[in-house]
Amino acid sequence: SSRNIRAWTLALRNLGLLYNKMDGSENREKGEAYLRQACEIQEELCSRERTPENRGRLIRLVLSLAEYYIRTGKHADIRQAQTLCEKALHMRQELTAEKNTPESQRALALACSRLGWLYHEKGSQQNLNQAAELYLKAYRIRKDLAEELQTPGSRRELAGICYSLGKLYSSYQGGTYFQKAWDYYLEGIQITEQLNDEQETAASKKSLGMSCRAAAALLYRQGGRENLLKAVIFWGRRAREIYEELAVELNTPEIQKE
Repeated sequence: SSRNIRAWTLALRNLGLLYNKMDGSENREKGEAYLRQACEIQEELCSRERTPENRGRLIRLVLSLAEYYIRTGKHADIRQAQTLCEKALHMRQELTAEKNTPESQRALALACSRLGWLYHEKGSQQNLNQAAELYLKAYRIRKDLAEELQTPGSRRELAGICYSLGKLYSSYQGGTYFQKAWDYYLEGIQITEQLNDEQETAASKKSLGMSCRAAAALLYRQGGRENLLKAVIFWGRRAREIYEELAVELNTPEIQKE
């Protein structure tokens, strides 16, 4: 039955994720095999029962397999991850067009950001432009969702894509791109600070520290007295304090060295 198939694919996915966390190439190969099997079974189910629920599960499984290939870091695996992310994005766009809900919009933004990250990592100007297009689509979706839902999760995801856009535009040359990078970093920092004020967690602190450090590095590279003063503020007063507090809270002094 469909219920049994769903339970089986879920079990295979969990086994795949478990093996992928273990050391050793043999375990990782087992993880890949389980994830691939889950995708194949779910794809077969979708060919017979093309419901939104079945297709949504297939998309999640495809992205799980893509995540496996991303983590290996091998060039050939990154290409496979890109193919899988493109497939997931195409399926998600079709599904969102048929069933437009906040959850489907959130999933579409996730697919865009995953594929955008892959293009960003590849680094050529053409790839960076494709990454920007995908990141901006994810940003627009997450901005609308954050305004509509006003939940910590939706705002956290908006801050995350702001960080990605800041990092992307930092890769470009020229004052226009510097300003874009700075604007996105600052927007993400302001959102994360608000979230941190509402409910301070180690994760939100670390996220804020990373964003402040990235913004400071951007200002430092740009140069000029005003930018250097801003960099001191962002790194010296904010990011450093955050990292030092985290080191004490988590009893991990190595955080201070990141």
